[in-house]
Amino acid sequence: MAVDRAELVRTTFESFMRGDPGPIVERLAPDVEWRNPPQAIEPGVRRGPAEFEAVLDGLLDSFEQLEIEIQELVESDDAILTRTQVDGRGRASGAPLHQRFFQVMRFDGDLLGAFEWYIDSPAALAAVGLSEWPSGWTASP
Repeated sequence: MAVDRAELVRTTFESFMRGDPGPIVERLAPDVEWRNPPQAIEPGVRRGPAEFEAVLDGLLDSFEQLEIEIQELVESDDAILTRTQVDGRGRASGAPLHQRFFQVMRFDGDLLGAFEWYIDSPAALAAVGLSEWPSGWTASP
């Protein structure tokens, strides 16, 4: 039976928010990639489950408080595009974070094959082959 990818994305985000990246790690393809955009603090691609898990652990360690809320989710062939609101406070700096991000999760069968995030909504749309936002979505971050 095929996995409900939208439900998988929701439940893995919820687990991560509880500090448990396990449900995500269990669903990683052997050649999974975490793709950071050029403007990220650490741009580039991380490959394989170990590096993917290290990114997740680093996120959890970097914030004393972190909340990620999926505001919208749409499926597109082998991918899911989400718009999320991220709020947090840096553990070392105490700096607040209040930002909307767009994530694309690509699947290889029932496994997560790639995760990429964007600040720029047109780039996120283009990544999943959409030219406009689904009904009810807003275009601006």
